[in-house]
Amino acid sequence: MPLKSEMLSKILTILLWILTAFSVLSLLTTIVYVSDLDLYITYVYSLDGFIEVFSYPFYFIVVIVYLIWIYRVHMDLNTLFSYYPRTPGGSLVCMLLPIYNFYGIPSTFNILGEHLKRIPAAQKQGLSIKGLAAPLIIFFLGGRWLKQLVNNHPDVDSTVLVLTFAVDVILNIVYLVICMRVAKGLTNIQNIKDNHQTPPPELEKPTDWISTTLENDFGADQKS
Repeated sequence: MPLKSEMLSKILTILLWILTAFSVLSLLTTIVYVSDLDLYITYVYSLDGFIEVFSYPFYFIVVIVYLIWIYRVHMDLNTLFSYYPRTPGGSLVCMLLPIYNFYGIPSTFNILGEHLKRIPAAQKQGLSIKGLAAPLIIFFLGGRWLKQLVNNHPDVDSTVLVLTFAVDVILNIVYLVICMRVAKGLTNIQNIKDNHQTPPPELEKPTDWISTTLENDFGADQKS
């Protein structure tokens, strides 16, 4: 039985590779800009302009695909684990709700990694995802702060400018690795079920107020 997130995982992986390539090019053009302005104007300016024009709409496409992907990943998780604590809707809230997403983003992947690592076939992927949860939010917040600093202070030091683009590269790589690990881990677990091997052990359902609230509200609406 195919995973609901299988095709989107492949699409998102390709998109993240492209986005990472754009961010690397932006970093390189920025290094040229701060190192030799004449060289930048002569050889790099037009390329940098193309990257800037194309990368912004492409970024929003990636965000939309990512949100659909995380939703469908949690559909798979709720199928593979009877007591998975976070619903698909809850995962979207964790990604999108301002302020709360500072906790919601890393906790989503921490919970995901915690479940996968208890399955021998997905242990490697689970440990990797769990280990990347903290760096993800650190670079996410650090990147936002640096971009605000650069936008509010056009004459910011060149080191800060380069660092901003470097953090962007690292953040994209972290998302790319997480996407690939999630896809691989879910595929391994699904293969176990398809081959009628020992099913994944159930975990005690922890408290997740976002998903619980959504479930309660949905249940109340259904009854009414």
